[in-house]
Amino acid sequence: MSSWEAIEGQTHLDSISVTVSKAIHHNDEKLDWRLTVEDTSGKQFELEIWNKHDPLTEWKEGAEYVIRNGYGQTWDNGQKKKLHSSGKWSVDRVDSASDCRLMVMGDTHVGRKEHPSKPYQSIDCAGKFAQAIEVAVSHDADSILHTGDVFHDYATEEDCETVDTAFERMRDADINFYYILGNHECDRGIRLLQRWERRGVATHLDMGGSEITDDVKVYGYDHRPGSKFSVEEMDVPTLLMDSVSILVLHQTLVPFRSGADVDLDEINGKPFGGFDYVVSGHLHDPERPSWDDGDFLYAGSTEDLSTNNDASAPSVWFLTVSEGMIDTHRRKL
Repeated sequence: MSSWEAIEGQTHLDSISVTVSKAIHHNDEKLDWRLTVEDTSGKQFELEIWNKHDPLTEWKEGAEYVIRNGYGQTWDNGQKKKLHSSGKWSVDRVDSASDCRLMVMGDTHVGRKEHPSKPYQSIDCAGKFAQAIEVAVSHDADSILHTGDVFHDYATEEDCETVDTAFERMRDADINFYYILGNHECDRGIRLLQRWERRGVATHLDMGGSEITDDVKVYGYDHRPGSKFSVEEMDVPTLLMDSVSILVLHQTLVPFRSGADVDLDEINGKPFGGFDYVVSGHLHDPERPSWDDGDFLYAGSTEDLSTNNDASAPSVWFLTVSEGMIDTHRRKL
């Protein structure tokens, strides 16, 4: 792990561990955060996070982070140094103690071979599924939440072998895989998921809820077309007794999309106090919009599936639960 000494101008630093001393959220068109950080030797310097690098990380004063591929800036003959976010950077929060660490992924669409709006562009959805699982293993995730469309309309035997191997990695790492069904699942893929359910690795979520830990419970509801979606038929619990309750959906939702057919506020009005966190698939861009009732995110996809010209990078998310609080950060793939 490098230190302040290794920062050089106009070069990328492989990795550095820093603790945030001061965090100022600018949230303007260019600069997202300006941080004062301290390396392991106690040297303080500035770290600037730029919006164009799609950061989506909550920076907490006193927390420790590992930064990879930050971009260096030096002046005064190298006596003054600064680190910036970059186009290929990544960041992970170091959590010395947590109750539970969840990785959220979605819209893996294993079986799809071509980009939805660029038929000439091949994609590797099965490979990216496996890559995401390796990220979960390397980041010591306790469980994985999948927001639906694990598979596409058709998956080859080779695709399923790749997913099987990834499930073997989860089993060996003692990581549980919780999922719901999206609108594109295929019979072969569903049979594979059911096989791993019988082996005790996968769990098909429902509104009865699944206990991740004694204090964390996850609920899920499979995709329904908006015209056929009924909040009454969801059978949402009227009382959530868990310290942390998380709902997993695969829908495009109001209030985040005004033209959507499913209203999250209506769903969340059913249980007393509402869900603490809601994650949804179906939208292929990762987003974390503000929501008055709690925390929410669209997981996005793990492969380049967006039809937007300025699409965000394929990603996974980490939710770290500690004493009833949830810290969120996103990791690009």
